[in-house]
Amino acid sequence: MLESESAALLDARSSAQRDVVVGLLNGEDTQALGAAFREYLAIRPEAAGGAARAEVQDVAVRVCEAYFARARRSFATANAQDVEAVSALLQEAEGFVAVSGEAESRLSAELESLVYASQEIAVDRHLQESSALRSRGDLAGALGELSAAQAILEGLSPPSTRLAEAHAAEMLACHTARAEPQFVEARRLESEGDFRGARAIYIRHLAFEEGHAGVERIEGMRASPQRARRLSALLPGVGQFYAHRRFAGAVEALVFIGALTAGALLMRSSNLAYQNFETWARVGDAGRADHWLQVSRRRYYSGMGLFGGASVTWAVSLGSAAGGARRWNRFRLGIE
Repeated sequence: MLESESAALLDARSSAQRDVVVGLLNGEDTQALGAAFREYLAIRPEAAGGAARAEVQDVAVRVCEAYFARARRSFATANAQDVEAVSALLQEAEGFVAVSGEAESRLSAELESLVYASQEIAVDRHLQESSALRSRGDLAGALGELSAAQAILEGLSPPSTRLAEAHAAEMLACHTARAEPQFVEARRLESEGDFRGARAIYIRHLAFEEGHAGVERIEGMRASPQRARRLSALLPGVGQFYAHRRFAGAVEALVFIGALTAGALLMRSSNLAYQNFETWARVGDAGRADHWLQVSRRRYYSGMGLFGGASVTWAVSLGSAAGGARRWNRFRLGIE
């Protein structure tokens, strides 16, 4: 008799607690629902047989579905922290799935799908927050959000290619924003002609498009010693202009052209003086004839000397143009 009274009392308590659970199914307070269901399980354990067991399994299915519905509603508007809280809620629901009987496999699959969706949404929210923080200049906060997203991505199975690519793109954007002050400095140095300093900065940031483009742009200014030598062979000084050494090129060109011009004038003057020598020699004035002969000789040798100087200038310009190109590459561009 005592046993029957005890069983009746247990049934009454179980029925009352079940009603509490059912009353919370349509509410938003999943914490209260979970606590009430756990208390229900304590009163009527899942190990009970017959109708009692079926009743527990039925309530478990309804509780799990309530949890799942709450999770879906949260996904639409939740931020990253809320989604992670919902993920914790789904982990709690995993214990309830275990007592759902025949519906366990269906609920397990649905739970797995929801957990995966919650992880994807959490990553999306972290990426959105990172982008917002980056746009406000808070790079440390943005990188923190990316670290949180990375931690979730590492546990995502199967991996999401879309999210991995989005994470990589946001990470690149953050590092580019962090490197932007360096690029500003590099552009300033480049505009001031300090190509060596600008190239050094660009090389430190080759992972970025601007860094790669900057290095290519500066290395495109490299001077070829062979081409500089060939240009100076055509006209001394031109190779120096090609090697961006305009003053040296102007000096070489002026010396060469000046020596040739002066030499040509002196040779012409020497010819005129020799004609005067012949004229005075014909009239028999030996003194005047000898004077013009000496003038003609002096001017001839001076002209030949200037032609020799022009030849030396030409030869020297070949080596100096090639050396100027090498110095430009090494000291102005920082290229060995």
